[in-house]
Amino acid sequence: MSPAAAPLRAQQGPAALAALSRAVAPTLLALGLAAATTWLWQRLAPVGHQPAEQLEYAIVRGQLERAERIAAATDVVVIGDSAGLINIDPAGLSAAVDGISVEGLATLAFAGPQGHALMLDRFRARGGAPRRVLLALRALALRGGPSEAAVERMLQSPELPLAAATLDRMRDRLQTLVAPSLYLPLPGAWSDYYGGVAPLDHMLRSRHGFLHDPNKSLPRRVFPRLPPYDRNAAFEAQLPQLAAAIAAIGPERVRLLLMPEMIAFRAGHMEAVRAETIALLESRLGLDPARRLSGLPDGLPGDRFASITHLNALGRAEYNQSLAAALRRDRERFPW
Repeated sequence: MSPAAAPLRAQQGPAALAALSRAVAPTLLALGLAAATTWLWQRLAPVGHQPAEQLEYAIVRGQLERAERIAAATDVVVIGDSAGLINIDPAGLSAAVDGISVEGLATLAFAGPQGHALMLDRFRARGGAPRRVLLALRALALRGGPSEAAVERMLQSPELPLAAATLDRMRDRLQTLVAPSLYLPLPGAWSDYYGGVAPLDHMLRSRHGFLHDPNKSLPRRVFPRLPPYDRNAAFEAQLPQLAAAIAAIGPERVRLLLMPEMIAFRAGHMEAVRAETIALLESRLGLDPARRLSGLPDGLPGDRFASITHLNALGRAEYNQSLAAALRRDRERFPW
């Protein structure tokens, strides 16, 4: 190195560091400001206008992103509510049905038919043409709850300019922006099992869009009462949106999975509820009764459930064995 080059090289080092600092500092400052704003906003927001729980955020946002990333040639895609999110084992199903690819885009009952339709539309818009779409729902659709409005906001178009958004939507997006860099604990047993939002999001991606319910099994011989069943007007009002999404992708590809309930609920009323639900969904969604999957259980013993809604590991294994057999029969009847 020449004597003239040495001073020049010595000057370049500090200059490069200064330039890097000028480039990085605004980004760090913006992230810090966003984190502080979100922290304050979550704590100062008036009662009744809280953002959705972190669990809903992680599930809905994660599945919206996955709808635009999973392989277009996926064999089986699952949409629907949290029973579809929890009760299906993609690895076990794949192994039992000749290595088919299985991806989940199920979210929450709060998302409703419009949310299930959105997942399917996003997947189809990028060329997705699955051999089978499994619409996994419970007969006892949940009524509206405290997270319903927030989930509906998350399902609205993400392309909406931030400046045109309401304060609630601005808060939602700030929360989404800073979630990867903050520890955002999940509620209850979900926090004990997954920790925060980031680990759950990682699990959602690594398990092809499916999760485990971390709650303990219900005690043997101790079952909750049969939940009340009322026709859900809001759910039914959204069925045309789901019917349009199914028509676009091809109703011959779609199979309804009415998820199993506790056997303790099967007496009389529950059987009538399931029959009514199947008839309603098939007629309103344009599904052919002749293409129903056969051999699936209507109910399972109480010790197969982690909660009133979701199966535990034992129940999931038992149900997926039946589902795999049903898909094999379906493929023989209607080759795919």
